[in-house]
Amino acid sequence: MIPTSVTSIGQYAYQLCTNASSLTLPNSVTSVSWYAFSDCTKLTSVVIPTSLTSVAPGMFARCSSLVNVTLPTSITAINLYAFVSCSSIKTLVLPSTLTYIGTYALSSTALESVNIPYGVTVIDNLAFHNCGQLRSISLPTSVTRIGDQAFQANKLSSIVIPSSVTSIGNIIHIQLL
Repeated sequence: MIPTSVTSIGQYAYQLCTNASSLTLPNSVTSVSWYAFSDCTKLTSVVIPTSLTSVAPGMFARCSSLVNVTLPTSITAINLYAFVSCSSIKTLVLPSTLTYIGTYALSSTALESVNIPYGVTVIDNLAFHNCGQLRSISLPTSVTRIGDQAFQANKLSSIVIPSSVTSIGNIIHIQLL
């Protein structure tokens, strides 16, 4: 348990903490650095406080048992590698305040479908790379840029790219069934 007196969590602070099964960050935490909770392989549940506005790079990378993630409406960015290789995440409700999904942010998860909220403008390179269960994705008209191979190695049966998109990277690896 993190004390309510803690306001920031540094790089790799809890990396490889293999005993924790759940994590509720207190509202006192306003800053979390790179890979703070990465490789916590028994972590199944996470509650992020409204005091945070982004999911830090690699914050939960390789937390392979992570199933339940509560993202508050204060989150505007899911940064690079945030949930990479969290292979048990099947569903994730993205907050309506989200504007950016970073490189490899949700790659190698077990996401089955994704509803990108209106307000997201950028889906960066390889953001949903290797999400083998991902069958459908809904992109809002707020999206203006889709990075290189954002949906590489997925088995999408449907994707509609809105006319608001002005930049699309190399997406030749999308496999439509």
